[in-house]
Amino acid sequence: MITKEINKDALAEVYYIISNMEDTYTYKIPSCVKENIVKYMNKDYKYDENEELLPETKALLAVIIEKYFENIDFNNKLKEYIKYYNIKDNEIKERKYNINEMFTNNKNTITTDSSLIVITEDKWYEKFLKFVKNIFKKSKINY
Repeated sequence: MITKEINKDALAEVYYIISNMEDTYTYKIPSCVKENIVKYMNKDYKYDENEELLPETKALLAVIIEKYFENIDFNNKLKEYIKYYNIKDNEIKERKYNINEMFTNNKNTITTDSSLIVITEDKWYEKFLKFVKNIFKKSKINY
């Protein structure tokens, strides 16, 4: 089973919504589910009805409705909704990671400057003098 940590604020929103449902719907949700929501929710979270629900709250409510309520029309619409957004998500990924267009896109072209860079090399005796100076510098530090 794949588990993911659920946002505690989303659980608090779900609890608020479930607690304000009619009793005919509330009884359909098993008590163990309600107990787990209460156990893991953020008890300090204040739900504001004017703000939009968190995406995790929407997902949790969709799972609860699909699993515990017997509204066949809603469940079918929910499945169509999920299928539609999965298809849209896959299309976006296909466009983004299309292999055929990946190498034809010229946004990342390398520009080269036509000017030449002059690299000067030290002569052998200059290298030798630097080496000797470095030895004396190191020996001064040791004292």
